[in-house]
Amino acid sequence: MKKVSALIFKTNGEMVDVEYNDPIKLEEMQQAVGGYIEPIYLPEGKVMLVNEDGKWTGLEPNLNATAYLKSSMDYFNDVIVGDALLLEQKDFK
Repeated sequence: MKKVSALIFKTNGEMVDVEYNDPIKLEEMQQAVGGYIEPIYLPEGKVMLVNEDGKWTGLEPNLNATAYLKSSMDYFNDVIVGDALLLEQKDFK
């Protein structure tokens, strides 16, 4: 079975490499971000999945995920909250 590599940006500053079976299940993506997923598509063919309700539920800011997005997209001027999952767009189905 094919494996998919991804990276979880934790709010505590930790970054965790993870592997999933391809295709990644919706439940696995939701577990990684702690709720409903919202995709942010990046120019280099990656997608960052964040918690859709993170700001409404008061999740902590994720400084590493925010810095990653700002380095990838000059125009990004928001703050990511909660854990975030980064993967290749081709693996997000």
